[in-house]
Amino acid sequence: SGLPSAGESLPPGAAYPSEIGLGLPRLPTFPGITAARGKRVTDMPAVNPIITPDGKSAAFYDSNNGYFTKLDENGNPVLLSDKQFFEVENVVWGPKTDKAIAEFPDGSNIFLNFTTGEQVTLPKQWEDFSFRADGEKIAGKSMSPDSDNRWLFVANADGTESRAIRPIGANADKVKVNFSPNNQIIA
Repeated sequence: SGLPSAGESLPPGAAYPSEIGLGLPRLPTFPGITAARGKRVTDMPAVNPIITPDGKSAAFYDSNNGYFTKLDENGNPVLLSDKQFFEVENVVWGPKTDKAIAEFPDGSNIFLNFTTGEQVTLPKQWEDFSFRADGEKIAGKSMSPDSDNRWLFVANADGTESRAIRPIGANADKVKVNFSPNNQIIA
């Protein structure tokens, strides 16, 4: 069996690229998420699941129960935090999956450090977050209703020591926030 042509999809039960020797990781399926070992983790939609840096696991927000979860080395779900967060709309993961920013429908943002248990509310006008490769800094857009007061910013991951970098004004929708590998470019 080979890979499908453009416009085709793999039929049910077909081999994934990792199973036919291409060395690519098996991708999560939706709704819910299936671990790399094929074990079903949840049947409810997972919000922004991410493969861990070692490629052996996944982390996700389970919108059914409100918990941030990671798979252990055997593919079993383990809570990253014992706190529940309901109605998370989007998750921006830190590079090691030990930190995340949860975004809510009302515009609220919460920084979470799963190692220390730290939880910090970030300003509502902040959006389009990106973590630096070491997870210690974030960049994003500060979106004021006044287009003359919209800025690209950087801050510590917990939102402290924020500073405006460049005005983005009416062109904010054209700015894509993403730290470069050498951390010299943020958008």
